[in-house]
Amino acid sequence: MFIQERQFMVNIFIHYNKESKKDTEFFEEIEKRIKILCHKQIINSYWHTGEILAGDDIDVVVRQQIGIAQIALLLISSDYFSDEYCQEIHALIVRQKTQHNLVVVPVLLRLCDLAGTDIEKYKALPEENSGNQFLNQWSDKDEAYTNIEISIRKLAEKIQTNPGDNSRKQQLQELLLGFNFKNEVPLYSKYIRTNRTVHAVLMQGTSKCSHGLLLHRIVGKSKKEIWVNLGSNVHAVSTENIWKIIGEALDVRIPLPASVCSQLGEVMAGDTELVIRFDPIERYHLDQLREFWKSLLNGLAPFKAYLNKPLYFYLVDRNGIGEVNIDLLCCDNLLTKDDVLYLQIQKLSRDDFENWLYEKLNDIPGSEVLEKIEAHRHEIMSGQEAFVGEVIEKICEVCGVVPDVVLH
Repeated sequence: MFIQERQFMVNIFIHYNKESKKDTEFFEEIEKRIKILCHKQIINSYWHTGEILAGDDIDVVVRQQIGIAQIALLLISSDYFSDEYCQEIHALIVRQKTQHNLVVVPVLLRLCDLAGTDIEKYKALPEENSGNQFLNQWSDKDEAYTNIEISIRKLAEKIQTNPGDNSRKQQLQELLLGFNFKNEVPLYSKYIRTNRTVHAVLMQGTSKCSHGLLLHRIVGKSKKEIWVNLGSNVHAVSTENIWKIIGEALDVRIPLPASVCSQLGEVMAGDTELVIRFDPIERYHLDQLREFWKSLLNGLAPFKAYLNKPLYFYLVDRNGIGEVNIDLLCCDNLLTKDDVLYLQIQKLSRDDFENWLYEKLNDIPGSEVLEKIEAHRHEIMSGQEAFVGEVIEKICEVCGVVPDVVLH
């Protein structure tokens, strides 16, 4: 049987000032060109910093997206340089550049002084035409955007012919997304097939359990996720803060409970599956969570007959010592013990690890990444069982990939 080798596909990371109306207009035009390259299967996917939600851990989200990208487009203007939040992310991108072998490409949107900035050292787009360096200087904007599209295509094709470390990262990312959670995934699959308006999942395990990988498996890309980071400070969370985070994620101008519930009802009346992820949670968060849930579920009651999709709650307890229990999460008859799925993340056995490895070797013969893992399998899995996170760290070390690419 002839098996065609999978072509290495390029992912793009885009950073711009989403608060700038002018820059957002330029971004939307550039995004159209990126979508064309995706349709041509030159680009695999793209992500932009406008997708960062209120409550997200910016450092974690940005590093995760950089970890799977090969090209970073920086959309440059005076608004880009003047915004402190924008510059914080810029600094993070630059720090990660060498570590992830990232190709940084500034796209010059609007006239501004580049002297004294690190942008000077990168080759920028659009390519200069008759002295017109910035996109807004071009009289024919379609020509300028086509110039950018062609340049990105050529760069992507160059990376595809010599993928290097980025190829290993992408291959490893895809392989690990099929990693064994033989107890947890079937339990979850059975649970979500039940007819419920609300699904609530309590995920528990130590910091070495790789909650992020399991979440990626069960949440997938089809659901809209709102991440509520409750932090580790007992005074840092309140029901008012929770409403504010969720309201901002839904673009509710005044995030009062009634307004947020109304917007949630509209979203769920469509075809969107919505996930509200509380991560991490501690025992002292439970009173506020119960109060929030009670208010939310009562607020959604008027929309119940119109909801096409269920609402998902994911709660991530990273302590692994059983302090957060299901009984403490329930509130009257709105959310009972039977409504909550408890997922205690189990250790990975040697047999499960080797079954995963040889299944993948059979599916993808000749994979350099899998051959490295096989050669070091006894080193990776030295005992009869281990935490998933520990196994992944050793796999990443063997493959020469930074662990946070796949662990968060």
